[in-house]
Amino acid sequence: MEPQTKVLIFHPALAPYRVSIFNELSNLLNLKVIFLRDNLLNQKFDQKLLRSLLKCNHDFLLSGFDIRSRAFRWGITKAISKFNPDVVVCMEYSPITLWISLQKLCRINKRWRLTIWTADNIDMCNSCSWLRSLARKTVLSVADSMIVYSKSVKSRYTKYGVSSSKIGICPNIQREDTFRNSLSNYLSIANRLIAERSLNGKRIVLFVGRLVKIKGVDRLLKAFIEVSKSVPDSLLVIVGDGPERLTLEKLALRSGIKEQVIFEGRLEGADLLVWYLLGDLFVLPSHHEPYGAVVNEALMAGMPVLCSNRAGASDLICEGKNGYIFDPYDTSRLARLIIEQLRNKSLVQEKIKLRQSLMPISFNESVQGFVQAVNYAFTTPN
Repeated sequence: MEPQTKVLIFHPALAPYRVSIFNELSNLLNLKVIFLRDNLLNQKFDQKLLRSLLKCNHDFLLSGFDIRSRAFRWGITKAISKFNPDVVVCMEYSPITLWISLQKLCRINKRWRLTIWTADNIDMCNSCSWLRSLARKTVLSVADSMIVYSKSVKSRYTKYGVSSSKIGICPNIQREDTFRNSLSNYLSIANRLIAERSLNGKRIVLFVGRLVKIKGVDRLLKAFIEVSKSVPDSLLVIVGDGPERLTLEKLALRSGIKEQVIFEGRLEGADLLVWYLLGDLFVLPSHHEPYGAVVNEALMAGMPVLCSNRAGASDLICEGKNGYIFDPYDTSRLARLIIEQLRNKSLVQEKIKLRQSLMPISFNESVQGFVQAVNYAFTTPN
């Protein structure tokens, strides 16, 4: 048996959508993940639960400071030397990535190679700041390979001069069988909720995410005004919390749709998954969204998705088959799409079943894209 490539990943923080991929990568690589924060900055997940599910070798590097959400950490060089990896994987074009790139450029350690893992989507490539553009150019001149989320972004990076063979594609998706098994376990809760919340005979539009301006929930509410008139048995369920919640609740009240909009607040675990079972249509209206892991979750639950063309996850949408892509600022078209989709849906019944997945790609295929990138880096002469 050939020895596994030894890979060290510096990652911002552990999120639910990363557990599956880290666990699978640990089966294919000699992997260690070092987290730079003990939780995400913009939303707090149940870290005790997530860490109990995480099976890969991991550690935390928390000493240092942050400047405007950018992490600066002490001990990066020591952590690399201690693990002695074949490949170091860095997220984005951060200060830490720049520091590690400088070490490689100065050939402080001639052994390890460098792979860049980016959440760039086409919109971000087109509209990034001069500072990010400079950081990207600097890092890519040093990196041995890179990992992106989609074919379209890979194509864009080849236009920047990165060789196609150096780029692996690994979308931000979860293991489907694990996710769908969890859904199956909560069918009884979902069916009980139908009676408790008087959902029988309704058509449900679902949004899941932080209630911040970039998510575009205000535009979704404006579109839903027309939806409520054309599909009077429709409900808009908003799962999430954030600084815009009060403003959005007032907008729903002023627009006369308060009775058809449910603000559920932020949910995790079973409380969240039941809405993936109950929803008829998922909408992601963000005008800025590096990826959008919720799109993957909705598709795995068998729910068609209307996805903003500014979201990286729009690459998962096969128009007319599992959803549609729309301009997040075109609320009229969004309303028409929602109405069209809901009219084709049966009313929520007293008892629901698990639907077939609508995901167009497999988890294993995605993981192989990651492995391909780090193995390419490892076999590239330094």
